[in-house]
Amino acid sequence: RDIGIKEDVIRSVKVLIENHMKHISFGGNPSQKAVNELSQRLHKGGTNIDRLMNLVEADNYGRPPLPKEQDPKAVVLHEMAKNLGVNKAPLVPFIQGRDIMAIKPNLKPGPMFGQIIDKFYALQMSGAIKNKEEALIKLADFLNRRDNHVPK
Repeated sequence: RDIGIKEDVIRSVKVLIENHMKHISFGGNPSQKAVNELSQRLHKGGTNIDRLMNLVEADNYGRPPLPKEQDPKAVVLHEMAKNLGVNKAPLVPFIQGRDIMAIKPNLKPGPMFGQIIDKFYALQMSGAIKNKEEALIKLADFLNRRDNHVPK
């Protein structure tokens, strides 16, 4: 900061450093939820999985006598992120407040909306909900039940 580095650059570098060994902790078999959560965490720090993989590659190449090739666990993580479409940015939630209002127009926005949206986003990140249409069907089922507790 004293040398004129912008705060957003500091934030990005910090989150990259904090996560640059994450591929090892996944053991070469990351879950969909773990990759989505990593993408979200990096995005909040102003960066993404593609940039993280650049750092992982540079870190690996700078450690002789390690071979000058990408760590297979990092390759698996990066490929999964690309396949999920979260290597550049996190998932966009399928469910938003307007979806709740479209199904239940008399329902007033409030804390329960946020809880519902968060829970459906968690289901989406884990792969339990695959697309917007499926999310809307499950949302309608949930909203039309009598005991409107936030879904598990």
